[in-house]
Amino acid sequence: MVRENSLDRRGFKAWVFVPAMLFGAEAKWWGDRGKRTSPHEGLDCCLFSDPWGNLLRLKEGTRIPAMYAGTVVAIIDDFLGKSIVLEHRLPNNHGPFLTIYGHTVVKDTLHVGSTVNEAEIVGTLAGTSKSPVHVHPHLHVSLAQPSDRASYENLTWRHLSDPELFTMTDPLSVIGGPYRLIERVEEIPEPT
Repeated sequence: MVRENSLDRRGFKAWVFVPAMLFGAEAKWWGDRGKRTSPHEGLDCCLFSDPWGNLLRLKEGTRIPAMYAGTVVAIIDDFLGKSIVLEHRLPNNHGPFLTIYGHTVVKDTLHVGSTVNEAEIVGTLAGTSKSPVHVHPHLHVSLAQPSDRASYENLTWRHLSDPELFTMTDPLSVIGGPYRLIERVEEIPEPT
Protein backbone atom coordinates (compact mmCIF):
# COMPACT_ATOMS: atom_id res chain seq x y z
CA MET A 1 0.00 0.00 0.00
CA VAL A 2 2.92 2.31 0.71
CA ARG A 3 4.38 1.98 -2.78
CA GLU A 4 1.03 1.85 -4.62
CA ASN A 5 -0.08 5.16 -3.09
CA SER A 6 3.33 6.90 -3.16
CA LEU A 7 3.30 7.19 0.64
CA ASP A 8 7.07 6.68 0.52
CA ARG A 9 7.39 9.88 -1.55
CA ARG A 10 5.30 11.65 1.08
CA GLY A 11 7.74 10.60 3.78
CA PHE A 12 6.22 7.35 5.07
CA LYS A 13 8.24 6.05 8.00
CA ALA A 14 5.90 3.68 9.85
CA TRP A 15 2.28 2.64 10.33
CA VAL A 16 0.86 4.00 13.55
CA PHE A 17 -1.73 2.17 15.64
CA VAL A 18 -3.56 2.91 18.85
CA PRO A 19 -4.55 -0.14 20.92
CA ALA A 20 -8.18 -0.03 19.73
CA MET A 21 -7.02 -0.53 16.09
CA LEU A 22 -5.35 -3.84 16.90
CA PHE A 23 -6.51 -7.43 16.61
CA GLY A 24 -8.55 -8.49 19.64
CA ALA A 25 -9.23 -4.91 20.80
CA GLU A 26 -12.38 -4.54 22.85
CA ALA A 27 -12.71 -0.75 22.49
CA LYS A 28 -13.45 1.45 19.46
CA TRP A 29 -10.99 4.09 18.26
CA TRP A 30 -13.75 6.18 16.67
CA GLY A 31 -16.98 7.82 17.78
CA ASP A 32 -17.65 7.46 21.50
CA ARG A 33 -14.62 5.14 21.84
CA GLY A 34 -16.82 2.81 23.81
CA LYS A 35 -16.84 -0.98 23.92
CA ARG A 36 -17.08 -3.02 20.71
CA THR A 37 -19.84 -5.61 20.46
CA SER A 38 -17.16 -8.31 20.02
CA PRO A 39 -13.33 -8.31 19.97
CA HIS A 40 -11.83 -6.76 16.84
CA GLU A 41 -11.17 -9.47 14.27
CA GLY A 42 -8.53 -7.57 12.34
CA LEU A 43 -6.24 -4.57 12.10
CA ASP A 44 -7.31 -1.03 11.12
CA CYS A 45 -4.78 0.80 8.94
CA CYS A 46 -5.46 4.53 9.03
CA LEU A 47 -2.46 6.38 10.43
CA PHE A 48 1.22 6.62 9.53
CA SER A 49 4.14 8.81 10.51
CA ASP A 50 6.84 10.60 8.56
CA PRO A 51 10.53 10.90 9.54
CA TRP A 52 9.80 14.19 11.37
CA GLY A 53 7.25 12.60 13.69
CA ASN A 54 4.17 14.05 11.99
CA LEU A 55 1.05 11.92 12.19
CA LEU A 56 -0.66 11.49 8.78
CA ARG A 57 -3.69 9.51 7.67
CA LEU A 58 -4.98 7.65 4.67
CA LYS A 59 -7.71 9.22 2.59
CA GLU A 60 -10.77 8.04 0.73
CA GLY A 61 -9.70 6.53 -2.58
CA THR A 62 -6.40 5.10 -1.29
CA ARG A 63 -5.56 2.14 -3.53
CA ILE A 64 -5.59 -1.33 -1.94
CA PRO A 65 -3.22 -3.98 -3.34
CA ALA A 66 -3.67 -7.69 -2.64
CA MET A 67 -1.06 -9.01 -0.20
CA TYR A 68 -0.91 -12.37 -2.00
CA ALA A 69 -2.10 -13.89 -5.26
CA GLY A 70 -5.47 -15.53 -4.86
CA THR A 71 -9.10 -15.90 -5.86
CA VAL A 72 -12.03 -13.72 -4.83
CA VAL A 73 -14.41 -16.00 -2.92
CA ALA A 74 -16.80 -13.36 -1.57
CA ILE A 75 -17.63 -9.65 -1.63
CA ILE A 76 -19.76 -8.76 1.37
CA ASP A 77 -21.32 -5.64 2.86
CA ASP A 78 -19.77 -3.96 5.87
CA PHE A 79 -20.74 -0.80 7.72
CA LEU A 80 -18.63 1.49 5.50
CA GLY A 81 -18.56 -0.24 2.12
CA LYS A 82 -17.66 -3.72 0.95
CA SER A 83 -15.29 -6.37 2.24
CA ILE A 84 -13.29 -8.33 -0.32
CA VAL A 85 -12.47 -11.91 0.68
CA LEU A 86 -9.54 -13.56 -1.12
CA GLU A 87 -8.55 -17.19 -0.77
CA HIS A 88 -4.87 -18.08 -1.04
CA ARG A 89 -2.96 -21.32 -1.35
CA LEU A 90 0.73 -20.85 -0.67
CA PRO A 91 3.48 -23.47 -0.89
CA ASN A 92 4.09 -25.29 2.41
CA ASN A 93 0.78 -24.03 3.78
CA HIS A 94 -1.65 -26.42 5.42
CA GLY A 95 -4.82 -25.66 3.51
CA PRO A 96 -6.22 -22.39 2.26
CA PHE A 97 -6.21 -19.10 4.12
CA LEU A 98 -8.08 -15.86 3.57
CA THR A 99 -7.23 -12.19 3.51
CA ILE A 100 -10.16 -9.85 4.02
CA TYR A 101 -9.99 -6.17 3.04
CA GLY A 102 -12.80 -4.22 4.68
CA HIS A 103 -14.35 -0.80 4.08
CA THR A 104 -13.59 -0.68 0.38
CA VAL A 105 -15.01 0.35 -2.95
CA VAL A 106 -14.43 -2.76 -5.04
CA LYS A 107 -12.63 -2.41 -8.38
CA ASP A 108 -15.25 -2.53 -11.18
CA THR A 109 -13.77 -5.61 -12.84
CA LEU A 110 -13.50 -7.64 -9.63
CA HIS A 111 -16.13 -10.28 -8.88
CA VAL A 112 -16.46 -13.62 -7.13
CA GLY A 113 -14.24 -16.04 -9.06
CA SER A 114 -11.73 -13.38 -10.20
CA THR A 115 -8.09 -14.30 -9.78
CA VAL A 116 -5.72 -11.58 -8.63
CA ASN A 117 -1.96 -11.31 -8.59
CA GLU A 118 0.08 -10.23 -5.61
CA ALA A 119 0.08 -6.40 -5.43
CA GLU A 120 -2.82 -6.10 -7.91
CA ILE A 121 -5.24 -3.34 -6.93
CA VAL A 122 -8.52 -4.84 -5.68
CA GLY A 123 -10.25 -1.60 -4.68
CA THR A 124 -9.96 1.70 -2.88
CA LEU A 125 -10.81 2.97 0.60
CA ALA A 126 -14.49 3.79 0.95
CA GLY A 127 -15.58 7.23 2.05
CA THR A 128 -17.14 7.66 5.45
CA SER A 129 -19.19 10.85 5.05
CA LYS A 130 -22.45 8.86 4.95
CA SER A 131 -21.51 6.63 7.87
CA PRO A 132 -23.80 6.74 10.92
CA VAL A 133 -20.68 6.80 13.12
CA HIS A 134 -17.83 9.31 13.03
CA VAL A 135 -14.95 7.27 11.68
CA HIS A 136 -12.15 8.12 9.25
CA PRO A 137 -11.43 6.13 6.08
CA HIS A 138 -9.31 3.14 6.97
CA LEU A 139 -8.48 -0.31 5.71
CA HIS A 140 -9.62 -3.16 7.92
CA VAL A 141 -7.41 -6.21 7.28
CA SER A 142 -8.26 -9.68 8.59
CA LEU A 143 -6.56 -13.04 8.14
CA ALA A 144 -8.54 -16.24 8.57
CA GLN A 145 -8.17 -19.96 8.11
CA PRO A 146 -11.42 -21.70 7.18
CA SER A 147 -12.41 -24.93 8.92
CA ASP A 148 -13.72 -27.90 6.96
CA ARG A 149 -17.25 -26.72 7.87
CA ALA A 150 -16.79 -23.21 6.42
CA SER A 151 -18.64 -22.19 3.29
CA TYR A 152 -18.15 -19.08 1.19
CA GLU A 153 -21.72 -19.15 -0.08
CA ASN A 154 -23.79 -16.39 1.58
CA LEU A 155 -20.75 -15.44 3.68
CA THR A 156 -21.21 -12.59 6.19
CA TRP A 157 -19.08 -11.00 8.90
CA ARG A 158 -21.11 -12.98 11.43
CA HIS A 159 -19.86 -16.19 9.78
CA LEU A 160 -16.27 -14.92 9.62
CA SER A 161 -16.41 -14.17 13.37
CA ASP A 162 -17.61 -17.70 14.21
CA PRO A 163 -14.58 -19.56 15.68
CA GLU A 164 -16.08 -22.91 14.66
CA LEU A 165 -15.98 -21.83 11.00
CA PHE A 166 -12.90 -19.57 10.80
CA THR A 167 -9.76 -19.13 12.87
CA MET A 168 -8.77 -15.47 12.82
CA THR A 169 -5.09 -14.51 13.07
CA ASP A 170 -3.43 -11.23 14.03
CA PRO A 171 -2.38 -9.53 10.76
CA LEU A 172 0.15 -7.22 12.40
CA SER A 173 3.06 -9.53 11.59
CA VAL A 174 2.30 -9.52 7.85
CA ILE A 175 1.37 -5.90 7.08
CA GLY A 176 4.61 -5.41 5.21
CA GLY A 177 6.18 -2.42 6.84
CA PRO A 178 7.45 -0.91 10.05
CA TYR A 179 4.92 0.13 12.65
CA ARG A 180 4.72 1.73 16.05
CA LEU A 181 2.10 1.80 18.78
CA ILE A 182 0.97 4.96 20.52
CA GLU A 183 -1.34 5.08 23.52
CA ARG A 184 -3.91 7.46 22.01
CA VAL A 185 -4.52 10.18 19.47
CA GLU A 186 -6.07 13.45 20.59
CA GLU A 187 -7.07 14.49 17.09
CA ILE A 188 -6.75 12.50 13.91
CA PRO A 189 -5.16 14.69 11.21
CA GLU A 190 -6.69 15.58 7.87
CA PRO A 191 -5.54 13.33 5.02
CA THR A 192 -2.51 14.32 2.99
